[in-house]
Amino acid sequence: MIVAAPTGVIYQNQSGGYSCAQYTQEGYLVPLFGSGLDEELREIFVGELRGWGIRGHDWSAELLDRLRAAVAELSVYRSARHNELR
Repeated sequence: MIVAAPTGVIYQNQSGGYSCAQYTQEGYLVPLFGSGLDEELREIFVGELRGWGIRGHDWSAELLDRLRAAVAELSVYRSARHNELR
């Protein structure tokens, strides 16, 4: 996840599946962890959207709810010293 902030570091990623859209975001890169998260995201982006992630930019409310639920399962370490997930 990239947390938007004025850091002077800009991340760029090719997104949108076959659309090859180039997005940039300035901020902090934060590694995320989640059990089974990749499976649901793969089902959404590869299965249902068939690799066209930004196809028309018109996603159904149900699809957005599924995406939000998958992202809600993310965990981030709140303390490297204590190895605690949050």
